[in-house]
Amino acid sequence: MKENINLKEFNTFGISANCQKFVRIKSLEEAKQFFSKEHSEPLLILGGGSNILLRNDFNGLVVLNEIKGIENRQDAIRELAGMSDWRQDYSAEARILKSDVKPETVVAWVKNYQKIVPENMKVIIPVMQVLSTVAITSVLLGFLSEAYLMVWLAVGFGIVGRYLKKINALSVHIGQVQDTFQQYYKLLKKIENAKFNSELLQQ
Repeated sequence: MKENINLKEFNTFGISANCQKFVRIKSLEEAKQFFSKEHSEPLLILGGGSNILLRNDFNGLVVLNEIKGIENRQDAIRELAGMSDWRQDYSAEARILKSDVKPETVVAWVKNYQKIVPENMKVIIPVMQVLSTVAITSVLLGFLSEAYLMVWLAVGFGIVGRYLKKINALSVHIGQVQDTFQQYYKLLKKIENAKFNSELLQQ
């Protein structure tokens, strides 16, 4: 915090006026800390300096708002405030949105996802397919007994069964995620189809 600062460079009219105390706020965190405390002196908050006419010195504390993007947010709020029909339509769509899975659950599931099938299965599966074909052909030609084929098939079912439960659970998760995305797609489409003028909403 500084004292006895000239405010000439902080107003567009270039009026020379001094303030008793002066502080810059550059982030929302700094703003929270500042306004969470009581200040006995009068406060004057400056932004771009275009909406104020300084006539005399200010015997109080001047707060210079240097939070980046604050003007863009104000423009966005003003624009949305004037789009009453769009806001009502969007709110109605959001109220009827139903999904058994919350977005937070989907995000957590994606972040914590682990591969079910190991990398070496890419090699094992084709090899087993070839060996299974050879085994079946050998039984049909009489080179192997059916007992060997049954043992081989039991081994294959054992390997598949090991991952079948996990694959089924994965399928259920994918179905739930797809349903959630389809629900929220309606809202995203409504936002994308809207024409906004403010820079923040266009992003």
